Amino acid sequence: MISLIYQKKGATSKMKKQFSIIGILLAAVLFLCIPTKSDQALAADSSTRATSKLVHGVHTTYQKRDPFTNQLSDFAKEYEASTLNSSYRSTEPYPGLGLRNFKIIKTTYLSITESGNYNFKTSGNLGMSLMINDSPNYGTPIYLSAGQIVKIKFESWDIGQVINPTLGLYSHIEWISPSMRPTTSFAAIPIEKLYTTPDLQGITIEKPNKLVNGVHSIYQKRNVQSGQWEHFAAAYEAKTLDSSYRLVEPYPGLGLRNYKIIKTAYIPITESGTYNFSMTGNLGNSLMINDSPNYGLPLYLSAGQVMKVKYEVWDIGQINDPTFGLYSHIKWITPSMRPTTTPTFIPIEKLFTTPDLQGVEQ
Repeated sequence: MISLIYQKKGATSKMKKQFSIIGILLAAVLFLCIPTKSDQALAADSSTRATSKLVHGVHTTYQKRDPFTNQLSDFAKEYEASTLNSSYRSTEPYPGLGLRNFKIIKTTYLSITESGNYNFKTSGNLGMSLMINDSPNYGTPIYLSAGQIVKIKFESWDIGQVINPTLGLYSHIEWISPSMRPTTSFAAIPIEKLYTTPDLQGITIEKPNKLVNGVHSIYQKRNVQSGQWEHFAAAYEAKTLDSSYRLVEPYPGLGLRNYKIIKTAYIPITESGTYNFSMTGNLGNSLMINDSPNYGLPLYLSAGQVMKVKYEVWDIGQINDPTFGLYSHIKWITPSMRPTTTPTFIPIEKLFTTPDLQGVEQ
């Protein structure tokens, strides 16, 4: 009897040990199956981002110069669907970079389709340096053969030549290709000729599925015969309400004459009080706030409101040569900025593409 009881106790103890081991194993499996915070974050991130190929454009490195050590350090790098030209008027080349003590390095690849002599010319009020196939080029003709892939590296930097950088900073590169001769007039290198990679296949880039901060832009072209505005293009853009162009079309193919740009954005009001808006530039302009015209008069807004801003600008032929620079800016004074009377630009972080502030699918 005693022996039997002992055996039962031993069996019970053994079973307890087995259940205990099984329990530990199950707990471990369950723990491994539970997604960690980083797993969840990665899953969420992958669901809100998409990849695409950027074939035409440039790779841009933005650098900032330390005024004390005079050393340049990388500020930002990215592939961009833009040309080799740079043009800024009261607009930073890159958010936070400023309008002083910067350098921009743009690299791209040209696919040569015809053999012959090519001429490249740079112009602007920034310091500039041009490298073709890693060799300096100072404007002398260069012979290129059909089938070549030519690497172009164009650097431009602030040299303090313009006392007030808000008047306009720019650096441009133009060319004459063999088929353009006998002309001696240089032309801009179109983005369709520029490739982000030497294999011409493009670079895979990641972008958010949603564009939250920015504007909705409508580009229109005026029919010179009828005088009517005709739709040209529309897009959601990661841009501010401002417009600034120098030898660069507002939209590819739109030209620098007879156009209109209509930008719409939404601003969540975080403080109640009086707001002032002012416009400057050499383009015609019209401002609508909450679908009512605003001519610079103070406007009372309440915290919690979502304000709709619609800003239209158009070419009115005020500048004989539009390549000197066309621009239109909108600035504001918010309640917390007072007693200042100096308006400032409305940052992109304040502008939303949709009234629900959730962004638009791209």
